[in-house]
Amino acid sequence: MKININKQEQIQGALDTANGRAQAQAITYAPYLADIVERAESELESRGVSKKERAGCAVEFVPAGPSKAYKYNYKTTRLVLTRGGKDWFLTECESVEGWPGQGEIFKIRVTETALDQIKRHAMRGLVGVDGGEL
Repeated sequence: MKININKQEQIQGALDTANGRAQAQAITYAPYLADIVERAESELESRGVSKKERAGCAVEFVPAGPSKAYKYNYKTTRLVLTRGGKDWFLTECESVEGWPGQGEIFKIRVTETALDQIKRHAMRGLVGVDGGEL
């Protein structure tokens, strides 16, 4: 699967297919993906990954579940959104089982090049205890 997130009707169709009848805890609204993408872009930017090197990076997302007072497992949606050269694409969309009290899953997947940029960004301004370069 590779659907540009700007193609709302196709995204909505993928969500509807994956979710089936599940509604309460599932991602059922295609425009919500733009919020996930915005959050992923912000995270990559804050970690020092240039726009050029964001291609191939991805985000895995599963929304948080209801409180532990809710006593039953439920169906929710797991998404993987992957960044292309300039746009994001829905590359995985499936229904998964959630459980009460489950926290949100928001995992950024990075390429080797992006990881190198993150490491350089994290080390910027640091020196060893002897004052020398690390």
